Parts: sequence; structure tokens; C-alpha cells
Amino acid sequence: MNVRFIWMVALVLGLLVAGCGQKSQTESTPSNTSASSTEEETPPVSQKVITDDDYITYVVEYTQLKDKLKQAREENDVEQIRQCQEQMLALDQKYPDAAQYPTSLPPERMDELGKKLEEAMMALENASTN
Repeated sequence: MNVRFIWMVALVLGLLVAGCGQKSQTESTPSNTSASSTEEETPPVSQKVITDDDYITYVVEYTQLKDKLKQAREENDVEQIRQCQEQMLALDQKYPDAAQYPTSLPPERMDELGKKLEEAMMALENASTN
């Protein structure tokens, strides 16, 4: 599995989720409220601040689940498919802001995170081949 490809997919997923989140926030905003409201200007704050390690854990676990899901679909194992989907939902609930995390970083930090993620994915690959 190409580590750089996985990292890029993770970043694209983050951008897509961030874009979807912004769209849903603007759609749910009532049109009759005043623009001077401080509530509208302040974005909602997640209860848990995500860290680099949280993001890497999220991507690694999500990647493993996607691989299991792909295999379950190839084997047409309905129960395994359901379990993978439930685990993916639980992972999304555990790290609700993980997909958006890279988009909040400056470019230098994004590069650092990419290197850390690449190392983690290489370690995962090495562990799976042994």
C-alpha cells in the first residue's frame, strides 16, 4: 500500500469533510437572524482538542477498517461488513474533528504531520508483513 497515497487520501477526506461541515452550517443558519449576533460569528468548539497523535491514530485505524471492509465485501460477509461500518462510525464519534484537523494547521505543521503519518503507516505495513 502506498503510504503517500494514503496520506493524500486522508488530507482530501479532511478537506471534503471540512467543506461539507461548512455547507451544512450555512444551510442550517436561519435567514431572519441579525448578522451582528456573536453566536453566529463564533464557530462551535469541539469538547476534545485533537492532537497529532489522535489524528494519526484515527487515520491508521480508519485505514485498517477500510481494508477489512473491502475484504468483507469481496467475501460477501454481511456480518463483517456491518461490524466494520459500526466500528467506523464509532471511530468518527471518538474523533469527531479528525478529518478536519489537517486543514487547521499551517503548511509547516501539515508537513510535519505528514511525515509522522507516513512513519506510522510504514510501521503498520511492516507489522502486517511480519
